Amino acid sequence: MQKFLNGIIESIPLTIFLVYVQCVDMNLSRDWLAPYLLASVTGAISSVYLMRQGMILNRISMAINFYFLSGAFALIIEWSWLNQLYGQLRALGMLYWILLVGGITSVFSPFSFLGIRQPTNHSNGYWSIGLLLVCVLAIAVAIYFSNNKFWGEWFPFILLFSMRGVLQKLSSKTITSKET
Repeated sequence: MQKFLNGIIESIPLTIFLVYVQCVDMNLSRDWLAPYLLASVTGAISSVYLMRQGMILNRISMAINFYFLSGAFALIIEWSWLNQLYGQLRALGMLYWILLVGGITSVFSPFSFLGIRQPTNHSNGYWSIGLLLVCVLAIAVAIYFSNNKFWGEWFPFILLFSMRGVLQKLSSKTITSKET
């Protein structure tokens, strides 16, 4: 039950952002500051809470939080070009952040992109490479279907979060079978 609740806590910033931009008229650049700030603050609070619980943060959610932080930062220091770029990229902006965070955590984190504890970093790396490849596929789908809301914006994230869960299960089965 706690794992389920922690998953919900981790998804709150993205949910807040998506609900806000659907319910409020977002015509002007400055209109984006409130959802970026709200999602950034919520993301920081939820991340600190989850780390204090001893959890390894979901790297996909972490990347989305970095996207929100960068959007808020850009608006605060008046880098309107970044907000315009995010507006043109739409879901791709988040996907690029996911790929960036995935690449960095695959190389520099002992828990890799998949964000799991494994006996060796070597075995963890294989699963993270798989998730990075899925991220590249999600970006390709988003680019190809850029004019379709479901296939270009929703499906790539459904694919990423689903495959993360599948790869985590496969990884834990591999660990269990090696221990027996």
